[in-house]
Amino acid sequence: MIVVAGPPGSGKSTNFPLVEYGYDWFNADTRAAELNGGSFRRIPKDIRARVNLEFQSWVIDHISAGKSFALETTLRSQVTFEQARLAQAHGFWTLMEYVNAGSVEESIRRVMERSYRGATRLPNASSVTFTTKARRI
Repeated sequence: MIVVAGPPGSGKSTNFPLVEYGYDWFNADTRAAELNGGSFRRIPKDIRARVNLEFQSWVIDHISAGKSFALETTLRSQVTFEQARLAQAHGFWTLMEYVNAGSVEESIRRVMERSYRGATRLPNASSVTFTTKARRI
């Protein structure tokens, strides 16, 4: 199990194009855009919810089959850590690469830019804050 993690706009897809590594991979943003007529802009909540269910099912299917896989995440919830524990319990090794855009200011700038383009949904784009914690899986 390979996890590429980082805040929105941090360069996960750019710096770690998972499709090029030869693993099965899942990118929730790409799948949501597919279901939204190819657009990353203004993806409805019902599409996001559907993609989350597809994503969880996809991970469980790969773990059950013992098939290596890779994914991207912003680590907004505990789901990735739970999936990593489940994968380890089934004999997988796990690797997490955390990507950031450099400084906190650069991360904020990139998220704001993506928000204005509609690629990232923020409740209030003028009040973005980041906190980082290292976490052992």
